[in-house]
Amino acid sequence: MLFLVLCTFSEDEQVWIEQLFNENHTLLYKVSYQLLQSETDAEDAVAQAFLNIWNILKKFSQLPRRDQIPYSVIIAKNASYDILVRRKR
Repeated sequence: MLFLVLCTFSEDEQVWIEQLFNENHTLLYKVSYQLLQSETDAEDAVAQAFLNIWNILKKFSQLPRRDQIPYSVIIAKNASYDILVRRKR
């Protein structure tokens, strides 16, 4: 799935996305795990967070670098909250 998504971006965008993923995956996983208390759900939340970032890539990439990490955390928290809501149904 990741490969298919990356194929739609330019080489520069692919490098940028991979760098963003490598730099933030662990942090986003920890944040999601704290909320969800489930490894599987935390991984799902992180995957959804990165899909959400890719959907707004142009806007996200224009943020100053110092704002990208906090914004990523907010996106991961929201993805985690969505999972919590689905759990309660």
